[in-house]
Amino acid sequence: SLRTVYQTLNDLAAMGELSTLDIGTGSTRFDPNTEPHHHLVCEECGRIDDLNAAFPGVSVPATHEAAGFEVVTTEIVFRGRCADCASAT
Repeated sequence: SLRTVYQTLNDLAAMGELSTLDIGTGSTRFDPNTEPHHHLVCEECGRIDDLNAAFPGVSVPATHEAAGFEVVTTEIVFRGRCADCASAT
């Protein structure tokens, strides 16, 4: 059943075998790539591609660090149109 599928996906995510990905669409996606990375999201078709890139200039402002905020992970999401959607117009 669909419930069993999602329970299994959530169990695998809890075990660290999958990453959960919430890109703001209201649906949770599951990513088999558990290494730190970023994403490219097509706003037309919903396609999500991994982006392995470093952004060394991105950091939490010192005011938040001074307030005790500890960064555990960082994810950058680039939104736009994938090549297929861009060529369809």
